[in-house]
Amino acid sequence: MASRGSRRTSRAAAKAASKVLRDGRTGKASKQAAGSATTVRVKETTRRRAASMAQNDGVTIGEIVDRALDAYESQKFWEQTRLALAAREDEPDPAWDVADRDGLET
Repeated sequence: MASRGSRRTSRAAAKAASKVLRDGRTGKASKQAAGSATTVRVKETTRRRAASMAQNDGVTIGEIVDRALDAYESQKFWEQTRLALAAREDEPDPAWDVADRDGLET
């Protein structure tokens, strides 16, 4: 593993991105993708797992990262929601009182 602060983007990748950005024949979307690429440091085993998942699903590693972050955000949201509801457990809930009087049985 490289030491902290060292460059992790390969020369070949940087050169390819630079070429896309300078080439007048490439479209706006290609230039945006080349210019917005970000390096994220992860363990090699994590990169291999993400690459394997991406290959199996026919998507990019970036899509796998997007999906993982979406799932993590959702998990955190519901965790916080459960905690907030648990903290209010003893407080009366006017909306529940109305629903409870609607005559419908569960």
